[in-house]
Amino acid sequence: MVLLDKTHKLGNSTGFTLLYVCIVSASLLGQPVNAEETVIEEIIVTAQKREQAITDVPMSVQVLSGEDLRENGIDSLPDVVQFVPGASVVSATAPGFETIILRGIASGTTGDATVGYYVDDVAFGVTNLQIAPPTNMYDLERIEVLRGPQGTLYGQGSMGGSIKIITPKPDTEEFSGRFRVGGRDTQDGDSGYNVDGVVNIPLSERFAVRVSGGIDERPGWVDSPEINEDDINEFESWNVRLKALYAGDNMDVTFTHWTVDNQLDGANSFSRLDPLTGIEFDEPTMAGIGGNPGYIDTTLDTTSLTFDVDLDGMSFISATSYTEYELDFVFPLFTAGFQFFNDSTFETEALTQEFRLVSTNESPVQWLVGAYYSDAEIYSDIDFFLDFGGGFTVPLIDTVGDIETEAWAIFGEVSFELFEGLVVPSIGIRYFEDDRKTANGFDRALMVAGVSVGTTYETVNPRFAVNFTPHDNGSFFVSAAKGFRSGTTQTAAQVALAASVGVTTGTTIAPDEVWTYELGARYQFLDGRLAVEAAYYYSDWEEIQLQFSVPGTIALANGGHAEVNGFDLAISWMPISNLVLQMSGNINDSEFKNVNPALAQATATVREGGSLPNVPEKNLSVGGTYEWALSDGLQGFVNATYAYRDRQVDAGSGLESGILNVADVRLGVRSDNWTLTLFGENIGEEEEPIVRTSTGVQFLTPRTIGLQLEFEI
Repeated sequence: MVLLDKTHKLGNSTGFTLLYVCIVSASLLGQPVNAEETVIEEIIVTAQKREQAITDVPMSVQVLSGEDLRENGIDSLPDVVQFVPGASVVSATAPGFETIILRGIASGTTGDATVGYYVDDVAFGVTNLQIAPPTNMYDLERIEVLRGPQGTLYGQGSMGGSIKIITPKPDTEEFSGRFRVGGRDTQDGDSGYNVDGVVNIPLSERFAVRVSGGIDERPGWVDSPEINEDDINEFESWNVRLKALYAGDNMDVTFTHWTVDNQLDGANSFSRLDPLTGIEFDEPTMAGIGGNPGYIDTTLDTTSLTFDVDLDGMSFISATSYTEYELDFVFPLFTAGFQFFNDSTFETEALTQEFRLVSTNESPVQWLVGAYYSDAEIYSDIDFFLDFGGGFTVPLIDTVGDIETEAWAIFGEVSFELFEGLVVPSIGIRYFEDDRKTANGFDRALMVAGVSVGTTYETVNPRFAVNFTPHDNGSFFVSAAKGFRSGTTQTAAQVALAASVGVTTGTTIAPDEVWTYELGARYQFLDGRLAVEAAYYYSDWEEIQLQFSVPGTIALANGGHAEVNGFDLAISWMPISNLVLQMSGNINDSEFKNVNPALAQATATVREGGSLPNVPEKNLSVGGTYEWALSDGLQGFVNATYAYRDRQVDAGSGLESGILNVADVRLGVRSDNWTLTLFGENIGEEEEPIVRTSTGVQFLTPRTIGLQLEFEI
């Protein structure tokens, strides 16, 4: 008996997963499948912090399974969101140093993120920096992408949505393992390799551990004529994760520790202009580096302990976590005829605790209540200086300091089944309070102590939704939800530099908030062979925290009010057995309704009636997957994908990126316990910059060809 999982096929190219459709056949793939042999199983998600079928969730959610990620070579969150409607990468300076947006809620790269990130029950966030977590995609159970504000259940910062990275639990019943090894060669670059593995060890009927990890060596492919070196942007990453499970009669205890270490020589943001001629380079080049290409290192250590207690008709969950994240870099910049360097370190520590009570009975009334606490601190050591050579430097910004945040929240949600489940309204609410302060600030350039600033931000975040199921083959929903982001702080030097370009701002930036209203539908036709999901959304965003360029750096100010209209669409069709075709896309129309007049004068992107910066108007992905029998026990497969993203404008400089056009192909053969895959990435050799700023440009990795072998034990 062979299983063809349609959700797996959807995830292969679009990542827009609607439902599981398993085609059960008594013979090899490639033969016809009878209608009566089709079984429809819905995806179970935890988008609302309880296990639910995706068709019962009144929001836009998509799922990529761990198998999808492995078989399609998806190694990072930017790879994931490339196929998410309305998602975009604002910046990908280095792996682990990336900024992602959802549904047009973009405000540069500083300030808190507008997307919430979770690793299992652990919230990840770097105060005052919009950074996605550095994670390895190999041994994951699934990724859930929740589009639209998630302020009620997931807290501040989830204004555009949330991304949940869910790791597999250890299995107490069966020993298993899976390993892969691969090599790749990049055009105009060097060669690289990866080795990954996972092993599950049951130690008793109640206790098991799961250990996974790997090493990834990516080749460099950028040259620097200035120092006469080739392929200097080499990247090395390693990670290891230990997960232990005790499964009691009425209580599960899970312990997880995950370490990720990324090291990049140079950066993935390259010189835009030739420092000698002032002409823009037509290919990635490291120039204007003063003899030092720099580096970017990111490390993540996260530890969590979760208790899940089965009570009478409800579950009690306690999730405790401690996270350390460090971003350390040296970045060269040649501008206005002078050589600058940014030598900075950001160290974050965060302790979080969440308690939840969740109903688990079969009642038409379902509910959830919870409480959340976090204590986090980011230590910043920023040294931005002018280098005249010979050891003579002049500091422009040279500060050390802390931003401390202590936050707590109480939240809840309840839903009611009406008319035998035909209509299910739900309402949720969260009260959130965040005490923030700067401490120990010191300006080494001016030799003066910083002024400590303390501010409390508080908000009430409601969510209203109704799910309708008028037909057995689909449902639709309406919702209204509020998202909120705490304000932030910046240095007195940034405030002074902002004043020099005519913008009056302060060391404290006010919070912003967004209301989003959504109408969506999920339907399946032709006995599950055709699936359609669509959603229209309108967002009203106030007091936007916007970044803008000032001499040598960037600053922040509350920029005004904007509205966003958008439409998501995904279609998956299985015209014949073993062939799946899919498409997903988004149209996004954003507009500033009013703006800070001084910002409008000082920037090229903030103007009344203009679009939000960093927000592409369209994105689209199409793809197809086909499998066939080669011989008894062997199957061939081929998968092709194409992704398109419209141009986007940099918030600070107003420079416009190129259009993203990227195509990947994977083909291979598999048996019951091994898979051999030949892959080509960026086979069309897309060369336009995907990000263009005043300080540099970012490109896709050139055409890469590789071979990978995976086997199971």
